[in-house]
Amino acid sequence: MTYAEMFKKMVIRQQYLGQAEVAANKLLVFKDRYEKVADILKCPWYFIALIHYRESAAHFDGVLHNGEKIIGTGAKTKLVPKNRGPFSTWEEAAIDALELRNIQKVDKWDLENLLEELEQWNGLGYKNYHPEIPTPYLWSGTTYYMKGKYAADGKFDPNLVDKQLGVAPILKFLDKTL
Repeated sequence: MTYAEMFKKMVIRQQYLGQAEVAANKLLVFKDRYEKVADILKCPWYFIALIHYRESAAHFDGVLHNGEKIIGTGAKTKLVPKNRGPFSTWEEAAIDALELRNIQKVDKWDLENLLEELEQWNGLGYKNYHPEIPTPYLWSGTTYYMKGKYAADGKFDPNLVDKQLGVAPILKFLDKTL
């Protein structure tokens, strides 16, 4: 099944509906900030917003790269990708993270490609090594995802459950037309 087909058939678990709506509303509050970066890199603002939510719960002291709270500290990232920064603003860090992944070269932002780019942002460990588990980065909080999670880079636990909401349920609330 394609990403777009999964999205259209996706069922958000009842206990996550409110959380998805609250997360979407939080991201909408900061839409102007996301749009400034999106305009520079020619990508959808909600692509950036969804990554920001997943990486740092949409807190602007965490870098888009990996959520480390180093904005304005003079520090560089210690997690993957290492040694990025220092950054004085969230926007500066976001542009760096997105350019590092060549997001500015993506020319097609339909639903299928958007979801694929979001999965690639987090890494293809699930797709390549655990294809029976839809990535929680996208699908946590939906009926597609039950358990199995990378506890750290390269450390997979088949019984660990990702309790953080995936980006697909939030996207459903951000854009009711999808």
